[in-house]
Amino acid sequence: MHRMDSLKSELLKADVSFSQFSVQQGRNAAFSEFADSTAVMLRKFSMPVVGKESIVTIFQNHPDSAYELSWVPLYAGVARSGDLGYTYGIYSLHSKLNSGEITGSKNPGGTYCTIWKYDRGSQQWKFILGTGNQGLSMTEDE
Repeated sequence: MHRMDSLKSELLKADVSFSQFSVQQGRNAAFSEFADSTAVMLRKFSMPVVGKESIVTIFQNHPDSAYELSWVPLYAGVARSGDLGYTYGIYSLHSKLNSGEITGSKNPGGTYCTIWKYDRGSQQWKFILGTGNQGLSMTEDE
């Protein structure tokens, strides 16, 4: 496998692991686990949330027990240096019952983009910028 293809594959696996962690442990724990210390979140109607500590604090004020956030990356790109990359894809948000069971109702989801940095110390990809857009048209001509 070509080096760039291997790096893209590793980054896609990191994004899938991020989503799986969100499903298993909750969105808040996942964003804390996968954020670089310098991470930035872009959120609607808000100034950028800068730094992992600020992201964790914001999420502590927004419990995640009533829903399940998951996503599927559609593409990954990696810089030739192998230390920066990005993924984009689609996400969905499912409501949970009090029992923790997922209901059939869900937010239509949306699209997202995540910029990643390879952390040589931990030998893991960490996100440095995350953003998403609500609403997903299921037809190409809308």
